[in-house]
Amino acid sequence: METGTTAKRAAVYEANTPERAWHTLPVDEVARVFEVNPDRGLTDADAILRRERFGPNALGQTKSRSALAIIVAQFKSLIVVLLVAATILAFVLGEHIEAVAILVVILLNAAVGFLTEWRAERALTALEKQSVATAHVQRDGEKHQVEASELVPGDVVFLDAGARVPADGRIIECVRLQVEEAALTGESVPVTKAVDTVPDAAAPLGERADMVYLGTAVTDGRGRFLVTATGMQTEVGHIGTMIDEAGGRATPLERKLTQLGHLLVFAVLALCAVIVLAGWARGHGFLDILKVGISLAIAAVPDSQPS
Repeated sequence: METGTTAKRAAVYEANTPERAWHTLPVDEVARVFEVNPDRGLTDADAILRRERFGPNALGQTKSRSALAIIVAQFKSLIVVLLVAATILAFVLGEHIEAVAILVVILLNAAVGFLTEWRAERALTALEKQSVATAHVQRDGEKHQVEASELVPGDVVFLDAGARVPADGRIIECVRLQVEEAALTGESVPVTKAVDTVPDAAAPLGERADMVYLGTAVTDGRGRFLVTATGMQTEVGHIGTMIDEAGGRATPLERKLTQLGHLLVFAVLALCAVIVLAGWARGHGFLDILKVGISLAIAAVPDSQPS
């Protein structure tokens, strides 16, 4: 008997995968997979066992950088180092106007880079705010208010106008239910929900009228849904994971631009060295020809070239 129960629980756990197209399945089939009676919900004992298996319904902490780390990163570019060196040398040679001009360009470039990356970091941390504090759930045939973090796959959750959806799930009952899903789809117009299945397994999120997703907001009506995914297994969780993983990797274009930037820096330095040495050999003053070399280096380097 225990073996049969264990096998059933394993089937439920295996079912809770992001690849399952829950929107294509009728309500009774989804309920059968999760071994739950939609009219009564899970028992408290079953909910405890599933929470031990799936963990809390919470989004993981994304890897974020401090503002100081982002600022420092703006000055790690080889080209920026070259421009900083040119600025210091210009100050030493008394070319204060030229030095200030270069410094202004460096600071402006750093400011633009900082703002761009800071907004990306804020997008990551904003995902963590999509979680919901409490939820109304049906357990043992009765309605209870619980911490949203305690929800598990198979729970039956109530929705009312003004509430935020606490997990991903398949709608099992609704009356004039409308949900605003701009956080996921970018569409500001609320979506009218229904119980009927959506046969297209590849349908985008905005067209899955029989599903609701974590972090979206109920604008009208009421309903109930059966939780199919919690925590990092939700659609919002997947987005956070992809952004977090992509944040530390350079794109192919960025890698090519980095190689181009390094090549350009070395070529400019070599050319300027040749010009300075040739001019000095022909009798020009070393400081005068050095100023010419610095000017050529600054003119040849594109300040916004990533490296």
